[in-house]
Amino acid sequence: EEERQTRLNELMIALQSKVDHQIIKPMQEDLSFLTRFINDTDLNQRILNQKLTLPTSIITDLYQTQIQITNQYVLTFSN
Repeated sequence: EEERQTRLNELMIALQSKVDHQIIKPMQEDLSFLTRFINDTDLNQRILNQKLTLPTSIITDLYQTQIQITNQYVLTFSN
């Protein structure tokens, strides 16, 4: 259980980093152009400082514990 939690934490850190670099940063760059036309400083800051924090449930909800593997399954899968 502890090993699984460690792997989940490492995965979430890597996934969050990827989202930040490939989605959030480009989005902020695109939205910075929009803020030139808005005179409300607070609104501009909210637009530029958006955060997207991924919940661990996006991974854990996909995870299913495998109880057993039958010989039939192995033979079918290998064919």
